[in-house]
Amino acid sequence: MGVKTFLAAAAMAASLTVGQASAAVFTINFNGNGGLQAGSSMMFSDITNTISVTATAGAYALTDEYAISSRIGQYGGGLGNTTTFKYDYQERVRERGQWVWKTRTKSVTDGTHEVDDWIESDGHGVREYIAIDFGSLGVTLLGAVFGEFQLDSHRTDGDDSIIQVLANGGQIYSGGSNNPTVFVDHVSNIFYFLAGGDNKNNNDWKLKSISFNYDEPEEPGPDPQEDVPAPAGMALLGLGLLGLGIRRRIKA
Repeated sequence: MGVKTFLAAAAMAASLTVGQASAAVFTINFNGNGGLQAGSSMMFSDITNTISVTATAGAYALTDEYAISSRIGQYGGGLGNTTTFKYDYQERVRERGQWVWKTRTKSVTDGTHEVDDWIESDGHGVREYIAIDFGSLGVTLLGAVFGEFQLDSHRTDGDDSIIQVLANGGQIYSGGSNNPTVFVDHVSNIFYFLAGGDNKNNNDWKLKSISFNYDEPEEPGPDPQEDVPAPAGMALLGLGLLGLGIRRRIKA
């Protein structure tokens, strides 16, 4: 799955209904000693246990990689991602005195626990990410902190994209800060924190915490199709019952 396909899927996943905004600021810390998990997701709550989120590690192909599988990990520096994938390549071999091309399959394991671009020397690789799902809440991200954040020796902050944050299928942040607090205007229920887009296998980081406020989900109103007696109908029903009572008295 390429970048455009990933963005389209992110936009579809972020459709939501929101209502009145909450002025409070909430923080969820992801750092801990859970280690590498067997699966790709973990559940977290803020300190007041008011808001719960699902954090999921994933990755998408940069070219024609397949069998992509990610595991999430929780460490002192925050949430990380360990991904395995496969790709096919052509190798020239000698068979029965002739040189022929054979299709080979290579299995790759990203041995690091940070979120990064894992690029093989021949150009094959995947881009890792951490997705934060707020369910039905419409959330505005106010800040994020990244642990074990690294910059290459040839870089300074902002030289290239190290971290990208997507919401509603669009990019709300791209840059080299380990503590960004300025984002494009947005309200979303799912956020994708991606490794940067330079494909240099050097943008390692872990997601340590996020701060945000949110919109309350709208409660459904009454069903307009529901049969509710109108005032005029209730009046007619009352008159009918009154007439029935008078008729019974006359007969008596």
